[in-house]
Amino acid sequence: MFRGVKSNYEPEYRQIVEIWKTLKDDSSDEDIFLATNFRVASGEIDCLILKKSGPIILELKAYRGDIFGSENGEWSVHTFDGQLIPMKQNVFQQAQRHRRDFLNKWKRIVSSYFTDIINPEEISWIASWAYFQEGSRYCGDINTDKIPWFKIITRDRLIPQFQFIRTTYQLYPKDMELIMNKLGLVESPLNGDLAILPDETSIEYLQYAEIYYEQKNYPVAQRYIEKCLSIDPGNKEAQHLSQMLSWFLKD
Repeated sequence: MFRGVKSNYEPEYRQIVEIWKTLKDDSSDEDIFLATNFRVASGEIDCLILKKSGPIILELKAYRGDIFGSENGEWSVHTFDGQLIPMKQNVFQQAQRHRRDFLNKWKRIVSSYFTDIINPEEISWIASWAYFQEGSRYCGDINTDKIPWFKIITRDRLIPQFQFIRTTYQLYPKDMELIMNKLGLVESPLNGDLAILPDETSIEYLQYAEIYYEQKNYPVAQRYIEKCLSIDPGNKEAQHLSQMLSWFLKD
């Protein structure tokens, strides 16, 4: 496992652990490299899976529910407890930007080291998927048959989707190590970075509190932060947000 910077966002951190465990528990004996939190021109790529058949970019979205959105306009999540949560960005456009910027790096690496392995017509065959919490489903109208590089996936659909990566080249572990090096990433010790996971319910409450805080709906945000702290009273992010909310609610 490799990384650019260490994730400080707890829901994203939890999903990274989930992906690592899913890959580790898979019955396949294929060597797969995982990279997280590294910069490209348009922002930060949350997660990169590097298989022998090439790279897969994952945009991590710590939401669970019915997902609505298309190539243009706003995206939202209808949670299973009846909440309508607007998302900060158009997920398709974000995945498209990160794919484009990563492709620029990928082309330079391939042209320098892998022209004998990767055919020119296959260089741009890079998947860029949005990874949501398990149980989520996409209810929008993007036709992924016409845009094959984009998909909405969850943990249970991650491994099955690998079969649709149909490049003809094969990377070996030494090739993958070279790619990580040329991306400027450092090896990340699992025991040091992937610590004990926080309670999933408390993470969801914190996530909702942050969303309502950004929408300036402070009373609702306060209710969610109280639920979070009742489960995980030592959560520093929740404690900080609770303090911020107390200032606004005093006014």
